[in-house]
Amino acid sequence: TGEINVGGVIGEGTISTSSADVSVDSYRGGLDINTSSGDATIVNFGGKLEVESGSGDLEVGEFYGAARVKTGSGDITMRDSYFQGISTVDTGSGDVDIRVRNDDSLGVVVQTGSGDMDISHDFTMAKRGRKVKEGYLGTNPEPTNMLRIRTGSGDIELEK
Repeated sequence: TGEINVGGVIGEGTISTSSADVSVDSYRGGLDINTSSGDATIVNFGGKLEVESGSGDLEVGEFYGAARVKTGSGDITMRDSYFQGISTVDTGSGDVDIRVRNDDSLGVVVQTGSGDMDISHDFTMAKRGRKVKEGYLGTNPEPTNMLRIRTGSGDIELEK
């Protein structure tokens, strides 16, 4: 139990904890966060972000880059996010709420085992299944950036 605070960093780093909350502000580069149980808050991040948590909520604001975010149980919130390359957001049990700021197109695959999906009016559907939606946000039907969102049980909200 405790808290880890990191700020004003340029470079590569790893944060590993069993139960502390993690807070990151103003980071450029690559960061790998691993926690058994604990919340993570990341603000003003540019680069490659990898977060894995057994149980805990994740909140990201002012994000620019590629992300691989996974929680066993916990909500994931990403605000003011510009995704580059291929990014994945995955929770076994929890809600996902993402606000995208990509001006160009962003490929999107959204999947939930049991939960509702609410996707921005700017979404063009290419494929649709019972609990899967695939398409893109923006105007280019062949986007270079991709976001994959999955939750086992929980709601997904995606807005541009």
